[in-house]
Amino acid sequence: MKTIAIYLRLSNEDINEGESNSISNQRDLLINYISTNKDLQDYEVLEFIDDGYSGATFDRPALNKLLKLTGKTIDVVMVKDFSRFGRNLIEVGNYIDQVFPFLGVRFIAVNEDYDSKDYKGSTASIDVGLKALIYEMYSRDISQKIRAVQKSKFQKGEYLCTLPLYGYMRSEIEKNKLIPSPETAPIVKRIFELACEGKTPTQIAVIFNTEGVPSPYMYHKEKGTDKMRGWKLSSENTIWTNAIVHRYLSDERYTGKQISRKRTKIDINTKKTMLLPRSEWIICEDAHEPIVSRDVWKQAQLVMKPYRPKPYTIADYNLFKGLLKCEHCGRTLTFFKNIKEPCYRCATRRFVTFCECKDVRINEQQLKDFVLSEMQRKIRLFIFEDIKNGKSDKSSFQVEIECIEKQIRQLDCKKTLLFESLADGKLLKEDFKEKTAELSQKKTDFEHEKTALLQKLNDTYVVKDNAAKHLGKYAGVQELTQQLVAELIQTIKVFPDNSLEIVWNFKDCIKD
Repeated sequence: MKTIAIYLRLSNEDINEGESNSISNQRDLLINYISTNKDLQDYEVLEFIDDGYSGATFDRPALNKLLKLTGKTIDVVMVKDFSRFGRNLIEVGNYIDQVFPFLGVRFIAVNEDYDSKDYKGSTASIDVGLKALIYEMYSRDISQKIRAVQKSKFQKGEYLCTLPLYGYMRSEIEKNKLIPSPETAPIVKRIFELACEGKTPTQIAVIFNTEGVPSPYMYHKEKGTDKMRGWKLSSENTIWTNAIVHRYLSDERYTGKQISRKRTKIDINTKKTMLLPRSEWIICEDAHEPIVSRDVWKQAQLVMKPYRPKPYTIADYNLFKGLLKCEHCGRTLTFFKNIKEPCYRCATRRFVTFCECKDVRINEQQLKDFVLSEMQRKIRLFIFEDIKNGKSDKSSFQVEIECIEKQIRQLDCKKTLLFESLADGKLLKEDFKEKTAELSQKKTDFEHEKTALLQKLNDTYVVKDNAAKHLGKYAGVQELTQQLVAELIQTIKVFPDNSLEIVWNFKDCIKD
């Protein structure tokens, strides 16, 4: 059975335009179009929804999922109009003119009266291009207007972020106003007090962890606000660390200032941002009630000066950066290079007095030797298994598919016999309907099973082909490189007894 993917999108800007652009309205429009077009009525309908995502970027969860299935299990892509699919001129034109035709996928934009099967030649391409250009100009215009409104609010000292600054809460009286939180403001105040007493960020972190003060991450997790930001809070921050303490001590907003627009988007079609010079920041004095005075904040900076983290340099590079994870606490191991024997250690021991991972320590050279040895073994195993098995797996899939096809043919024969029995008067019409419906359902189930097997067969060999390309070129490898480690290793688990487990990027293909 062929499949239609209906794609529904609603951005935050569209919400202001009323019900006409709502998800339910888009759905009703597309379902009605399908029901009134005979050539689409027998198609299975799949629904993909991106609610709250801008059309300026193509990096959207549901759209990404749809595009992965396009040309495999999806035969038709349908949207309300071009702008629902995207507002980027180049990308929209590329999909409609190049990608979808190449994959044999039909594209329908209902309100544009556009159906790719009716267009041949360049006329449609020009029409789509002009409309997409209008949408892109609209996106840029909307973006500029939003920025202008935000700038005006920033200059008034309004706080527009989703999650309040730690130590504060939103005022229920004044919109976009911060007020000290009775739960977390005392913690922030104490951080500054301890710093002014001469305590380092590490010492402050140890004090809080010993006393059982919830880290900011755990506080938000308990409140159910840990997923409110546009980015993920690190699960490594389940405890207080010197980095967290240092960040709060450096934040001028605790003196009552509101500092906004420190970063800006490079372009509306990307999520990438860049840090602006301080001269371009929007700083509003006395925007909210301070938790600490300016004098206390300045005193803390003087105490903090010797403990500021050093900027990252190329000399700090290490082969396994970000890959080694402590299995007890989940923290990424830290590389210590300025010692006799460079090693990786779990930094949790610095902030927690008693912890299971205090003795987690991996010698750098021993780690390199272990990883290289395991990598060579895995590559040899893969090559051996690939030669040994040959096409046996593929044959197994084909046997299952042929068996299903045989059962489908048998069902068709049974249905033919039912027609003959009905024509000869040997079968009542009601019994005929009941039995043919039962056979049709069984046939549909078998067809779905066959489609799933074909997809699995395709996916399996795409993965194996990719693995063969990557692993084959590393046969006989004698030295670890950054490219090699990045391509083959997903993560390295380190257990409290210092035993290791490598999680491979091609784990489905390189089994022991």
